[in-house]
Amino acid sequence: MKYSIFIPFLSKSKTIQRCLNALHENSVHEHEIVLTCGETDVYFAFNEGVYKCKNDIVVLMNDDMVVSKGWDRLIPTHASPDVILTTYVVEPNPGGLPIGPSCIAHDCGTEHNFDYEKFQKFVDEQSKDKPDIVPNATGWFMPMIVNKKTFVTFPNVIKFPICANDILLFNMLHQHDECEYKFGVLNSYTYHFGHATSRA
Repeated sequence: MKYSIFIPFLSKSKTIQRCLNALHENSVHEHEIVLTCGETDVYFAFNEGVYKCKNDIVVLMNDDMVVSKGWDRLIPTHASPDVILTTYVVEPNPGGLPIGPSCIAHDCGTEHNFDYEKFQKFVDEQSKDKPDIVPNATGWFMPMIVNKKTFVTFPNVIKFPICANDILLFNMLHQHDECEYKFGVLNSYTYHFGHATSRA
């Protein structure tokens, strides 16, 4: 089963090439990568970008992320039109941003001094006792694995960065009585530099 990865980024991103290199080196399954450059409204970019992907399974990802080895191993097994999948995210929080749900605080460096081996060692320790998926739970908001056929767009009336619309989307889906979506957290890890370090 093939999947697509959609990544919006700014032209002065300091991290997009590292992100792409890690995807190339650490992915297990065949996939396409779709990029859009220069769109300052990230949620508009995600809403549009899902439909630019040729595969039904779409991973939405930020450019300031580095995936661990085999990060996508479980995607084909657990991806489904009625499921939204998230992962565990490791973050040093260098920009002083609040740590969110299921975001693991562990400093492996910034884009200037990132220590991949330290990150991978941490992932190996963290992942060995976890199940392949934790159902009925949500991890950090990106990467998010959705299905193009059933994708629910991000609410985007209040513009980023005033409002984190991924949080609004998750809350809306969780609280909606008639929501047919299920959630799950894959035993998969990504390092997040934080947007404060990925912009010029």
